[in-house]
Amino acid sequence: GNTDPTPANYGWTVDTTIGAPTLTGCPVSPNQSREATLSFSLGEPATFECRLNSSGWASCTSPQTYTNLADDAYTFGVRATDPAGNVSSETPCSWTVDATPPETTITSPIFAVYNVDTITIEFSSETAATFQCALDGATWSDCASPKTYDYLADGLHTFAVRASDAAGNTDPT
Repeated sequence: GNTDPTPANYGWTVDTTIGAPTLTGCPVSPNQSREATLSFSLGEPATFECRLNSSGWASCTSPQTYTNLADDAYTFGVRATDPAGNVSSETPCSWTVDATPPETTITSPIFAVYNVDTITIEFSSETAATFQCALDGATWSDCASPKTYDYLADGLHTFAVRASDAAGNTDPT
């Protein structure tokens, strides 16, 4: 027996797993921006697919930007495929766009003249809104409905109230 001094070799890699992509940028929720930029990565070579809400998967790269978003709830998903063909689980990100100021409504009282020096004013707006009130042009201060003012002097008084929502929008009127 002669032995082959240069035997044939064949090498391969077994790759049956892939990690999920990591989101490194996801919009704050709620927010006022009509644009969202989402960043993602994976610790190995891969291609990515993204989707917004219930749309189909489409090839994408990081960062992925969406523009002209309406006031609504959004769910972004990203998944990766490695060179071996392994497809990752979806990494989601959810947020709400709210760029519309809330409307503030004074619900009572309805009379223009009172014969008492105390008044209680009720007002409302969208769920989870916070309020600021001002009497007779004073500085805005945090308040809640109903708001009562005692010991008012005779004469004309003006009450103002404005709502702010969770996204930071404030009623301009």
